[in-house]
Amino acid sequence: MAVMTSWIRQYSLRDLLDDSFDLFKEKAISLTVVGAIPYLFFLAFAVLIRTVYIPENFVNNWTMDTPWQLLSNPRFRQYIFGMVFFGTLAFSFSYLAQCRVAIAFAEGNVISVGKAFSRLIKAFFSLLLTSIIFSAFVSAVFVLYFIIAFVAFFVMVAIGSNMGSSSEGVYIIIGVLSFLVSILISFAMISTVNFLLAYILSSPIVMLNENAGPFVAAGEAMKLARANFKAHFWSTQVVMLMSLVIWALLLGVQMILFMVIRPYAPTMDNTLVGSLGSGLSIILFLGLVSCLQTLAYLDGKSRTESYDLLIMARQIGLESEFRRAFSAASTSPLANYGRQVGYPDYSKVPANQSNSYLPAATPVIVANPDYSAPPPVVAAAVVSAPELIVNPDYSSSPSHPVKETEQEVPVVTEAYEQKDGDQQHEA
Repeated sequence: MAVMTSWIRQYSLRDLLDDSFDLFKEKAISLTVVGAIPYLFFLAFAVLIRTVYIPENFVNNWTMDTPWQLLSNPRFRQYIFGMVFFGTLAFSFSYLAQCRVAIAFAEGNVISVGKAFSRLIKAFFSLLLTSIIFSAFVSAVFVLYFIIAFVAFFVMVAIGSNMGSSSEGVYIIIGVLSFLVSILISFAMISTVNFLLAYILSSPIVMLNENAGPFVAAGEAMKLARANFKAHFWSTQVVMLMSLVIWALLLGVQMILFMVIRPYAPTMDNTLVGSLGSGLSIILFLGLVSCLQTLAYLDGKSRTESYDLLIMARQIGLESEFRRAFSAASTSPLANYGRQVGYPDYSKVPANQSNSYLPAATPVIVANPDYSAPPPVVAAAVVSAPELIVNPDYSSSPSHPVKETEQEVPVVTEAYEQKDGDQQHEA
């Protein structure tokens, strides 16, 4: 059960990025250890298959026909299938375990290594189905931007051809423009993918923390993302672009190691070095992403369901009262007050409801009144005036004589007598 911590609150863009790194720094060792356990099995499989099943090199001399030769080799296809299959299993379970550790720590719970890997089968298949559907959208985005890039390059080449070969600087300008356009299209493509990813950013946390299926988790993640979409999108953009830079640096180091160890196709040595380097970078990156997704989940829950207030109410024993109050507030006419729900249709005639705040009846307005006609006579109400007597006889006794009451004479006490005696003595 969650307890109130400093991580359960609403976040701005800056806080979301800063606290994601802070959460990763605090739990870096736990996240790395939990993520490395499944990957060690994959690493053992990769080394074993390269030393026992396929000890020889696939290619000794790289030529233009080498890719087709590799694809036609059945052992190479089996090797690729095994690496992809076991790699997907390893990284999926590593990622889900890291997400469980991150959300448990953010909610103030202590979790063991065994509990981090318990009941991950449903979450694994939900994550797999979500990844397949998301990959379809990503493929459509890639095709769209590929068409845009092809049209842009075709237009620039056509313009350069029409200007003729006499202008030598034209081709230089076209080359520079082509480079800039390729960078802009690549950035736009990555931004579009991150835009789609921001909507389902917290879906793995929903799968683990709420035991939800893929479609329920995606719907809940979209609801949480819409509550603070700007912060979720730009934080995703920053983390993904930063990962590309880190990956490029690690790839350069890995290529240098490959050139030092073996100049040709993978062997046991460079398979071990490459798997260790790429695996460690992926585990660290997934740990950072799990921290970002955890805080995005808590931010969305706090904004849409007042999750932070619920935890505080639970700690002081008012959880049931808070849930009743929140349920009543969410169904009241003022539930959407202050939210961006669009402008109401003022031209629509409201329905005549019995519980309406305004009366249903409206006054009748005459279209063209006749101002020449005299106004209608309104009958005045008859008010009875009091009867007044002209020249009353004040000498006669009243009809209702006033009864005289006897008044008691005050009795002088000894104190007053003593006071009078003192005054006489002073005189």
